[in-house]
Amino acid sequence: MCIRDRSWNEQNVVDAIMQAADDGGPGFFYLINHGIAPSVLDNTIQYARQFFSLPPELKDEIHERFSAAEGNTDRKDNVQLDHGGCKGYTACGEQGGYKKDEATDSRPSHEKPTMQMNQRETLTYRFPEMDELLAHGKTYGSEYPAFFAENLWPKQEWFNTVSSSSFNSKTNSSFRSDVELYFNSMRALASRMHYLFAKGLKTSVFPHDLGMCTFNIAHYPVGLSGVGITEHTDWEACTLLYNSYLNNDGSKAEDLEEINKNPALE
Repeated sequence: MCIRDRSWNEQNVVDAIMQAADDGGPGFFYLINHGIAPSVLDNTIQYARQFFSLPPELKDEIHERFSAAEGNTDRKDNVQLDHGGCKGYTACGEQGGYKKDEATDSRPSHEKPTMQMNQRETLTYRFPEMDELLAHGKTYGSEYPAFFAENLWPKQEWFNTVSSSSFNSKTNSSFRSDVELYFNSMRALASRMHYLFAKGLKTSVFPHDLGMCTFNIAHYPVGLSGVGITEHTDWEACTLLYNSYLNNDGSKAEDLEEINKNPALE
């Protein structure tokens, strides 16, 4: 894994990205000194931890099936919406069973997909929403209304059912305000990274017309058989992933089992 540091001058960052991409590996690298305050990430992790600790019946109130547009027919191309929606909460075993994407999958043609289900619970948000699209004069959202529907947010009062802490009593803190700050920060960082990728490829900045930006807040419960997320092809041009390595008390997680108890942001 190569370390990439945005405190370098721009060309050094571009050169390092291209080296990571050309070294024959999977194309992963660490991004440090990215300008996002640690508190933005930590507060989102704290709220994610509290959300996944809520009773199942509360989490189910913002299940992704409730994000489906009425009369949804989003089944063009390779789009599969098993629950009719694609934003909100999903429990372990509800997602997965991914088919091979023949356009991008690099596995041999004889290798069949396992069709296993994901053993993780996920809270998914996608941007832009329809209002943002229309404000920029974009109308293509009507082709896939479920992808541009309003995101589903937990009620702040739910978090009062979780054990109280100094974190919960922070002034002006709420799940939505803290998580939206994280989303906005990451969208800005992603745009910056796309610019650097384009410069490395010696091309113009990737046109995206307010392209879809997906955020998954994921929890991988310990002790379940199977894998957290099964083999799949990502739709995204790139993925920024943040794992939490701290326990509830702030101590460092020392082994894989402890790490897996913590949420991940992508």
